[in-house]
Amino acid sequence: MVNFDDSWQDKRIKAMDRTISNKKFTHDYLIDEYCAVINSKAKSKKEYKLERKHEKNNILISARLMPD
Repeated sequence: MVNFDDSWQDKRIKAMDRTISNKKFTHDYLIDEYCAVINSKAKSKKEYKLERKHEKNNILISARLMPD
């Protein structure tokens, strides 16, 4: 169930937790993504993705592999 009071960061972290619990990725693989979400100044997921797109050494996770 989605809590509409959650920020996009909360939703993103919950999605990463689900992915880890479903054993699609290990927590080591997603630690960079987690840190980036926590430290992001973006106001939406769309802004965040644009922010990450321009970073060096960024591991892009396919939208098919990473749930929203």
